[in-house]
Parts: sequence; structure tokens; C-alpha cells
Amino acid sequence: MTAIGSSHIKKICKSILICLLGGMIMFGFFGCKDKNKDQSEDSTVTKYKVNYDNKSWYENAKDEYAADEEVELYYSIIATDTDYSFTLDGGPLNYSYDDDKGFVIRFTMPEHDVTLKCISKNSMVYEPPTEQEDVLLIDSYHAIVGTDGGDGYDEISVYTNDQDTVRLNVYHQQGDGAEVETVYLVPYEVVDKCYEIIGKYKLREWKTRQDTVSLDGALMVCKFKDDDLYVRVSSEKMPEDGEAAFTEIENLLKCYVKDEYLAQDE
Repeated sequence: MTAIGSSHIKKICKSILICLLGGMIMFGFFGCKDKNKDQSEDSTVTKYKVNYDNKSWYENAKDEYAADEEVELYYSIIATDTDYSFTLDGGPLNYSYDDDKGFVIRFTMPEHDVTLKCISKNSMVYEPPTEQEDVLLIDSYHAIVGTDGGDGYDEISVYTNDQDTVRLNVYHQQGDGAEVETVYLVPYEVVDKCYEIIGKYKLREWKTRQDTVSLDGALMVCKFKDDDLYVRVSSEKMPEDGEAAFTEIENLLKCYVKDEYLAQDE
């Protein structure tokens, strides 16, 4: 057997060491590349703010959420002599109750910043009973004007009814004909969807905008409750995409004009 020289052994060891070192460098390089890639992908996700009236009141609350992300919050600061309600962007927000977590608030994050508020009222304060009509939440009006015998209008008014439903009063008038009214009781979800569109097109800001246009041949109006006030916008002063906002709200409301939701005469 031929003996291996010490110089030859050193060369073999050196080759092995170089291979190991090269492998570690390549692993580190590609590992960093993948990590940076993941960070880059995460940074491309646009998130939107939730403006809380007081963030500390809500458990599980984050400052920002991605569009279409399901938000779930818990409100446990509950007094026995107080009534509570919640609004999102000024519109009523449904909620449930859990014995361990308190009020459970859920909504889908829209593609814009939102404002969440808790409204509390002392139920122990005596208030004289009054006859109170249902509250108007949203009104959509679309009139055709300036045509030869074809003028008319469609209007849908959304009123409070109970915790689970709202009342849709649908009005239609064409030419010289009489106005026809039909009443529907529809799921409350229609209100939340309308306020999502209102936020999407930033209808609250239209009054202060300067870059507005006017629609010819038709008049479109949207009026909605915003906390204790009402906001009214019309196609007489709207941004370039304003007609799309009116149409989207009108089409959404018409989706609930179905025989199955017809109100039964008492």
C-alpha cells in the first residue's frame, strides 16, 4: 500500500473546507433573498385605518386592516343602567353579545379609512313617552327630466324598523300617472352595504369639493343619516365619478325589491 503524503492530505482538507465555506455562503445568500422577498410582498398590502373614539375601549383592536379583512372587536365596558349602540362611518352597525366577551362587533374592512364610535345613553333617566316615527336612514332619488312625455321618478327610502330588518318605501311615478308606493321589509344588511358605498365614493366630502360637474337630463339625489345630522348630495354638484355612486346605491336597493320581502298589510 502506498502511503499518502502529508502535503496531499492538506490539499484534500483544503478542498473540503472550500466546498463547505462556499455552500454556507450560497445558503446565506438565497436565505436572505427569500426573506427580503417575503418582506417586499408584505409591504405591498395596503392597509386602512380605523379611527376609534377610544381604542382602549375595544379588545382585539388594531390600528389598520387590509381591505376585505374581517374585523372582530369586543366591547366589555358595560354598565347595567346604560344602553349602547355603535356606528361605522356614521351609519348604524349591528353587533351581538357574548357572556364572556361583552358586545361583539364585526364588519368587513372597506377600501378606505373608517370611523368607529360607541354611543351610550343612560337608560335610568326618565323620558316622557312620545310617538316616534321610524327614522330615515337613506334615501335614493332618480328623476328623468326634459323628455317628451317620459318624465318620471323612482325613489327608495330606507327607514328603521327593528333590530333585524329595515323598511323600504319604494315610490314610482311616470309621465302624468299617479305615484305608486310599495313597502318592503328587508334584511338590515342593506344599510351596512349602502354606507360602504357612501364611504367608497366619499360622499361626505362632496359639499366642499371644487372639481364638480352637473348631470344633464336627470336628477339623482342621495340623502343619508350621518350621526345626528343628514347629508344630501345631488347630481347638480358631483365629482366626475358621481353618477357611478348614485347608480351603485340605487341598484343595491333595487336588489332587495322582491316579492319575498313585501310587507304584509296589518
